[in-house]
Amino acid sequence: MDPESEYLVLFDRGLVYELPQSDPRFVQVFDPANQIVTLLDRKTQVQTIIKTEDLLQFTAQIKASIQQNERSMLGLDAKVVPSQRVIGHSIQYGNLEYHATTTKPSDPTMAADYGRFFDLKSRIKMVQRMGPPPFGRMTLNRHIMTAGELPLEVMFTLSRGEQKHELRSKTEVDEMAPEDQEKIQEVRGMMGVYKKVEFQDFPRS
Repeated sequence: MDPESEYLVLFDRGLVYELPQSDPRFVQVFDPANQIVTLLDRKTQVQTIIKTEDLLQFTAQIKASIQQNERSMLGLDAKVVPSQRVIGHSIQYGNLEYHATTTKPSDPTMAADYGRFFDLKSRIKMVQRMGPPPFGRMTLNRHIMTAGELPLEVMFTLSRGEQKHELRSKTEVDEMAPEDQEKIQEVRGMMGVYKKVEFQDFPRS
């Protein structure tokens, strides 16, 4: 079965490039050293820059605005526990359940780099209001990162009455290929020529 979506994530010289494979229109570049994330749109040839500080403040405001009776549904108080389904970790809240199979990379910095990337990616989704706030999933990500691990496969189950919908996300780790460097150079070229716009003016679709 073909995946619903597929992403190529490249780590190079301190930067992280996320390149969607099924629909390559939107590209994201994470720059932890300068504490910014750049979003690029191939279709309209525009780009916008978000400070990670602004992402942290925005998500903190969302968290503070959540009512007490909504906290458990969004996983704000959920705890990560050993999974009963896979060799790894799990978290459950509301009608959602995650089970993550993990591995320890030979280079511990890989776990930290990936964990920070995933955290910022999740915060961008919140700013763009793409679905409910993923606080529980972010808690699971922090737990995996703190353990010095990478998620190989994450099973996501959504329960609605008697029905259960399950999705899986898989992560494959490989060496940088020559064509990957070419893709990075292409993105760097886009960053040099695309028009800069404010975040609120950046296309969503």
